[in-house]
Amino acid sequence: MNLLERLFSFTTQSRLLHAKAFEAVFNNPVYKPRTTFFRILAKPNDLTQARLGITVAKRRLKSAVKRNKIRRLVRESFRLTQHKLKNVDIVVIYTGPRLWTSVEITRCLTQQWKVLSF
Repeated sequence: MNLLERLFSFTTQSRLLHAKAFEAVFNNPVYKPRTTFFRILAKPNDLTQARLGITVAKRRLKSAVKRNKIRRLVRESFRLTQHKLKNVDIVVIYTGPRLWTSVEITRCLTQQWKVLSF
């Protein structure tokens, strides 16, 4: 795997996979802004990279296609900026309105990644 593939890949090491990892971020978030579309919780971790967890409630978006679209947009945005982020666990919770565009969501996430890269 070359350098670019390592910088821009979204592997299992880049994901929050277990309930305990999500709970740790939910219980003690250091960073917790609320934006138009998301509630983002973040907490430093002891690893060498940032990790991402995503939640999109069915009561917010009934359509599985729309929920998956949100997840794909968040993952792609994170994948492209994870090399700039410090070692932090991030949980992105979708809280947005029912009507949105991909550009709006990507712009919102890009602003939040900039703040997290302090």
